[in-house]
Amino acid sequence: MAKAALRNRHQKAAFRPGEKRVTREQVRELLVLSQSADADERLTAATFLCPCHVRGRGAEIWSVIQRLMRDDDPRVRAAAWHTLSDGGLPKEEGVLEALSALFEAETDPKVRKGASYVLAPALAERERRERTAMLRPASAQRGKCDFCSDRDVLVGRDYDTMIPGGGTTRPALVCRRCAAARR
Repeated sequence: MAKAALRNRHQKAAFRPGEKRVTREQVRELLVLSQSADADERLTAATFLCPCHVRGRGAEIWSVIQRLMRDDDPRVRAAAWHTLSDGGLPKEEGVLEALSALFEAETDPKVRKGASYVLAPALAERERRERTAMLRPASAQRGKCDFCSDRDVLVGRDYDTMIPGGGTTRPALVCRRCAAARR
């Protein structure tokens, strides 16, 4: 019996042809190509260093993508931004600030438009979280935590989670332990 017959439809979809996978040896070759004098070779590197092709993330790849975002050729810069749209933004600290600086320095209108599709949702989410944090009261009250059900503990309001009840919704009450676990 073939291995494909033993997989469910979701597993089969994950192994469909389409996204060319890149091996570790090919990643090393792409890192070398990213420093090439030929723009087409740098474009190939920017295209295939995407996490969907590499199937992972690495600090070295991330630094190369950032360098390719400052490339002279707008096609290479667009491909580097597209890599982030396919693979998502890294979760490290300071990534949004670095990408915002790269976006502000971008001069090509087509590249700026593509980059805005990548950057705008992340910036909007950060702004929403900052606004929500400003609205939270500094003092906590005693009550029941909606997450762990502990009673008579210091709780604060979690405006990211709304609890329905009685035809209205209210912010969830969260104790410090659950709030720390959610971050």
